[in-house]
Amino acid sequence: MNKRKKIVLVTIVFIVIFSSIFSFFIFNKSRSTQAQDINISTIRVIQGTIRETIEAEGTLAPFETVNVKSKEDGYKVEVVLVEEGDSVKKGQELVRL
Repeated sequence: MNKRKKIVLVTIVFIVIFSSIFSFFIFNKSRSTQAQDINISTIRVIQGTIRETIEAEGTLAPFETVNVKSKEDGYKVEVVLVEEGDSVKKGQELVRL
């Protein structure tokens, strides 16, 4: 490389390094200034009960409908222990024959 190309290359490298350092300090300073200007408010959390109700209109449909039948004919239902719309659990007695 001749002397002129070396001088141009060194000058460009110097400008890039100087610009990088200058930019770092300028942007870093503005970030720290912004962080100091932020006002933060806090409150202490307490345990309690949330009492909120939501009212909505709609149609409810079961996931599954099951017909309850006797294995043998001739039985008569004596007592129905649940009403239509009641929630039931597996093994719960529904009727007495």
